[in-house]
Amino acid sequence: MILAPRPGQEADADEALLFVYDGWNRLVKVYKDDGESRGEIDESDTLVATYEYDGLGRRIRKTVGETTDDYYYDEAWQVLEVRRGGAPDPLGQYVWDVRYVDAPVVRFHDGNTDGDLAPRVRKGDRKCPLLACQCPLNQRASSPEMGR
Repeated sequence: MILAPRPGQEADADEALLFVYDGWNRLVKVYKDDGESRGEIDESDTLVATYEYDGLGRRIRKTVGETTDDYYYDEAWQVLEVRRGGAPDPLGQYVWDVRYVDAPVVRFHDGNTDGDLAPRVRKGDRKCPLLACQCPLNQRASSPEMGR
């Protein structure tokens, strides 16, 4: 277990977080320390988040408060989908480039998980469910395969 300052509250000792790791050094729980038994988890500390992993070490579930996200991977350990709260429609979908394992091509986000890719609108955001579209850093956007 590790005691750490809460981001943005570094000067306030009562806002510390307690991190719990499993035997494989993976983060499994985060608590908000109440300050009574500093650095020790007791019944008055608040559970902030939990994380679960599969046999290959990939995070498959994240729970923060009442919100649970499930992660689905391909055989190359790339996240393909994220589903929120057991919804039948995904929260996020990812498409990866075949030329390099860590090269995302596009990411779709459905903020309300109703299947229509309606955008999650925040102040200043553009209304577009397509959140990212990119080429790997070492490749040009127009390639010989595209006729340019």
